[in-house]
Amino acid sequence: METYIGLDPSTVANRLQLLHGRWRSLFPAYGLVTFADWHPKEHLPRYLNDPKFSDKLYTRQEFLCVYTLAAEHSQAYLRALPKAEQTIYQRWTLPLFPKQLTK
Repeated sequence: METYIGLDPSTVANRLQLLHGRWRSLFPAYGLVTFADWHPKEHLPRYLNDPKFSDKLYTRQEFLCVYTLAAEHSQAYLRALPKAEQTIYQRWTLPLFPKQLTK
């Protein structure tokens, strides 16, 4: 069984666990209450350089990579839906992180 983009469900589950694990630390640290408060353009660079987290560079980079892929996949899925459904499901997609900021 595969997802619409050919990912194995266990791959998706592993990525979600990694994201959730970091968000459990980031949300309280940055005063985020709901997912609507999450702004990757602001919060990802902040996390990558935040000395109050003991995360190694590899962990931070892995989070950025997994987040970027998950956001791209969720946005691609949204674009594949009929317009009426895009409006319904938009709030559950991950906001994109600008590629130019990953360099």
